[in-house]
Amino acid sequence: MAAVKLAQEELARLIKVSMITSPVDLGVFTVRVLEDVLPKVAGELGLSFDYLEIHPGPQPRESADIELYYAGRIMTKISVKTAVTGELRNALKKLRQSLQPGEDGLIVLFAVAVKGEEGEAKMLLIYMPWEVFERYGDGEILVEVERKIKEKAEREGLENLKPLALNEAILFDTAYKVILASEAAQDSLKAAQEALNAVGKLERRMEERFSRVEERIARVKGRVGELEERITGIERRITDMEKKIGELGEKLDGIKGLLELVLKELKEHR
Repeated sequence: MAAVKLAQEELARLIKVSMITSPVDLGVFTVRVLEDVLPKVAGELGLSFDYLEIHPGPQPRESADIELYYAGRIMTKISVKTAVTGELRNALKKLRQSLQPGEDGLIVLFAVAVKGEEGEAKMLLIYMPWEVFERYGDGEILVEVERKIKEKAEREGLENLKPLALNEAILFDTAYKVILASEAAQDSLKAAQEALNAVGKLERRMEERFSRVEERIARVKGRVGELEERITGIERRITDMEKKIGELGEKLDGIKGLLELVLKELKEHR
């Protein structure tokens, strides 16, 4: 029993599981995605490297899907298998068959992360060094991987991590993004409607203010009209007065002429 317990502890130490929490474009997923992903989760998977090279698709026998370099030398070779059907056992079997001596293994598994009423497609990376395949059978490895996945879900506060086939993951991820886009569109529509309501209120206030301004302008125009009429009346009066003053001046000139004649006759009679 002690030997079995020690074996289980060793297996638990060797197998690492990471979950990509950022959205992944499942529709174009290939080994190339791991070129960006692995440096971000290297510590969680127990990996250490300066840089990596990827070889998606068929490669020479001496190469692997992923090669990790440290100090200019290849330190780790990794063979990658995607659990296309969502079945870990099949992916593990294919991975074991593809491994070259000394190669580590990496299984990519898609799952629905369930939390409350929400679900989101996630990508799980299950890393297993060469000694896992060298020392343990598939049954033992599967038990430990499933335990690790459950443990990962609990640490992330998830209710469940349900494996998905790749095509299901693509559909699920697409549907999820459509829902998010729809919610964002509804929020944008609501914000736009609120903005339109605010603009409508502003327009009504401006119309009320313009109406009051127009009333004031009309009153001012009325007063200006009255003033113009008064000014016209005053101008007419001034014109009449100037006319009367002219007539009075003519009369004064006539009287002055008569006075001069009278004075002349008085002088002659003396």
